[in-house]
Amino acid sequence: MKIVKSLIAAVATLLFSGASMAAVYEVLLTGTGSNKSASISTSLTETGAFQDTYNFTGISGAFNVNSVLSTLMGAARHDIDFTSVTLNGQPFSLSATPLLGNSDAIETATFATTAFNGSLTLVVNGTFTAGLGNSSPVGSYGGTINVTAVPEPHSYAMFAAGILLLAWFSRRRPTR
Repeated sequence: MKIVKSLIAAVATLLFSGASMAAVYEVLLTGTGSNKSASISTSLTETGAFQDTYNFTGISGAFNVNSVLSTLMGAARHDIDFTSVTLNGQPFSLSATPLLGNSDAIETATFATTAFNGSLTLVVNGTFTAGLGNSSPVGSYGGTINVTAVPEPHSYAMFAAGILLLAWFSRRRPTR
């Protein structure tokens, strides 16, 4: 009897919990000088809850980061809803725009410029709902992450020393 109750509980949990997908991506930030960026794009083919984790490489030291992600309801009315988006645990600002009778068809997640030091991990949580009557649903979201290196304190010190040297030399130059 205990086994039957456990089996019924397990089947009920599977039926009512829905699908849950998780993916981890390694993304290289590229660019020139102190400015680097990366574009991300993910297509979902299974309905239900998802969690995508992006680990960004190609950076070190102190840097400023900003980012924007968005989703658009497809022609077959597939819908992706962001439930949370975080960068190193700090939340993005989420907003929704209506389209074709769907109150949150276009979802946008924005992250204002914030200082970080070390690694970057972006975590996107949400749900994907397929339009009715479609046997092969596809929904997608994408965006960019922008990173600008912050000069180290010794860079500021060298800059200040150079300005002081220029000022000292200009004062010592004889006037004509």
